[in-house]
Amino acid sequence: MSADLPTERSDPFRLLVDLSPTPTLVADEAGTILHANDELAALCGWSAAELAGRSVEALVPERLRGAHARQRMLFHGDPAPRPMGRGRALTLLRRDGAEIPVEIGLNPVHGPRGLRVVASLVDLRPRRKADGRFVAAVESSPSGMIMVDGDGAIVLVNREAERLFGYAREELIGRPLETLVPLRARGAHAAPRAAFAGAPTQRRMGAGRELFGLRKDGAEIPVEIGLNPVETEDGVLVLASIVDLTERRAAERELRETQERFRLLVEGVRDYAIVMLDPGGHVVSWNAGAERITGWRADEVLHRHVAAFHRDEDVEAGQPRAALAAAVRDGSHEEEGWRVRKDGSRFLARVLLTALAGEGGVRGFALVMRDVTRERQLEEQLRQAQKLEAVGTLAGGIAHDFNNILATVMAYAEVLERRLADQPERLDEVRHLLAAAERGRQLVQRLLAYSRPQPATEGPTSLKAAIEEAVAFIRAALPSTIEVEARVADDTPHVFADATQIQQILMNLATNAAHAMADGGRLEIAAGPAHVDTSLSSRHPGLRQGLHARLCVRDTGAGMTDEVRQRVFEPFFTTKPTGTGTGLGLAVVHGIVASHHGAIDLQSAPGEGTRVDILLPAAAAPAAEPLAAPAEAPRGRGERVLLVDDEPQLAGALARQLEDLGYRVTVHTSGPHALEDLRAHAADFDLVLSDLTMPIVGGLALAAEARALRPDLPVVLASGYLEAVATESIERLGVRRVLTKPVRGAVLAEAVREALDRR
Repeated sequence: MSADLPTERSDPFRLLVDLSPTPTLVADEAGTILHANDELAALCGWSAAELAGRSVEALVPERLRGAHARQRMLFHGDPAPRPMGRGRALTLLRRDGAEIPVEIGLNPVHGPRGLRVVASLVDLRPRRKADGRFVAAVESSPSGMIMVDGDGAIVLVNREAERLFGYAREELIGRPLETLVPLRARGAHAAPRAAFAGAPTQRRMGAGRELFGLRKDGAEIPVEIGLNPVETEDGVLVLASIVDLTERRAAERELRETQERFRLLVEGVRDYAIVMLDPGGHVVSWNAGAERITGWRADEVLHRHVAAFHRDEDVEAGQPRAALAAAVRDGSHEEEGWRVRKDGSRFLARVLLTALAGEGGVRGFALVMRDVTRERQLEEQLRQAQKLEAVGTLAGGIAHDFNNILATVMAYAEVLERRLADQPERLDEVRHLLAAAERGRQLVQRLLAYSRPQPATEGPTSLKAAIEEAVAFIRAALPSTIEVEARVADDTPHVFADATQIQQILMNLATNAAHAMADGGRLEIAAGPAHVDTSLSSRHPGLRQGLHARLCVRDTGAGMTDEVRQRVFEPFFTTKPTGTGTGLGLAVVHGIVASHHGAIDLQSAPGEGTRVDILLPAAAAPAAEPLAAPAEAPRGRGERVLLVDDEPQLAGALARQLEDLGYRVTVHTSGPHALEDLRAHAADFDLVLSDLTMPIVGGLALAAEARALRPDLPVVLASGYLEAVATESIERLGVRRVLTKPVRGAVLAEAVREALDRR
């Protein structure tokens, strides 16, 4: 500026100084204030007129005036404009003695009266206040905060950075940023820092590079850094936000290890199928248990919809999608239903489907499935066993009463048989009566054997005997409209099996056949030898080559379709109406045959009936025992027998039999009366023959009293139902024999004689 300063108020230049919004003064070379505007006057507390003529040092605190005067002289020695951004921060002394931080910009003006200096002042208090807020914010940040200048020197460090790196901030201020970079990375760090300084842009924490920081103790820590360029009057500074990743990395490592442990756990579970589905119900993970249960490998089912493992009829009914919807609605859905394996077979599954909630809705589903086919089969078999047990209990009671009736008939018939020995025409009629009574006895025994569980006794078993036994019961059980025919070849081999299970096979097949012949028909049961060769054994894995017994059951019923035939051995599969069948009959047959290392084949077509062929490995027949010649019934020698039975007709019939055999018999039809007689005349009797089950005083009570009165007095008991007899009680009371009613005369004679001879 080359013009001299005007001093008149009307001068335009002075007017510009007065109108400046910045506190401004004009001083001469000696430092005398020539003019000051109102903004400066307000800032320092003097009026503009009071300031004129004063030294500028009057506005400088006394402790700084010497230094200020020297700086002023240096400026006058080389006057040059000094912009505000490069002005030195000074302190202004107010009239009231208060000090104000200011920054000053100087402009030299040359004129006719010499050098003049125009000084513009900026009050730094607002800036200092803002800077204080910034520093407070940086200091309280949970992240480490470090600021560096354009040369990479550290100019600011917060408390968290001190903790993070182990340095006090005074140790870091002024040092290069590479102090905090590991030695191995310092060479590579300078270039990226220079590149950032050349084109500074904000870098978010999530996009920050993963680096390692170097602590004062030499330890390295993983860090993530976010960079923010800050425009200042001193140029562009860079504020780095530093996050210690040590705990995050440890948590991520623990999470990975936990996930791996969980994956191994899930993969190792083989009894449960554990399947993850996406929100649409498609498979995204498949464990070893799912592979074992369904037969599908993981690579075969990934991305397939869960409906692929349901029956076609369930898919058509919308069941899979309904289950997914229920899980979404309720959080989880539990059900039991049929599923399909890879080979097309079906199994009963217990399924828990859980919706996995996430932000924005369902993220997928967790499906846990267990094959409960065998479990439900066992439960159903238990229910059937419990039903049979109840039937057995009922049958036992009926059998006792019925056997008493049969015993009376047989006893009197045998008496008549002996007395009519010289009347052949009448004797034949009596023998017909005995045969009918014997069939009744056998029928009761079969009913009891079928209705109560028997322990399995495997061994060489005659199919002929087992079939005859079963057929007799089948004929009695099936409607008379069904003709039953049985044919057993003489050379049919024995099989190593439990006869009861063979009979169960026949009963189950006969029952199924009867259901297929509601209007009557023909049931054929046949047995014979069969030789299993290579071609036959190849069709039935597990079937050994060699001699077998073939059991064939054929009916003339309605037959079945191919679809039914393929599923007929599945547990719980039934074509019968609800409540009329369990679906276990043929499954049990299949299980028994498999347990005997046999094979089963079924042929059927609608309207052509059904044929079931069973092959069982042959077993060597047991050695035949020589038949003994029938012996004459042993007779009595006048011994006294105390006979007790609460059925008067049976008591009378047994008394007749014993008297015909040469015994003297005292009869009682009341247990208490028999007990009185025994106590009064114990020495008069040679044997006690008593019914086991009687009101008030039964056979065991009489046996106990007899043992107490005369330990040498033999006791023989008889019962129409021996299921409830305690063997240990019988042995403890010294009972010599227990007979099953109805008792044939020969058996009765042998038992009484044996008991008397063992006295």
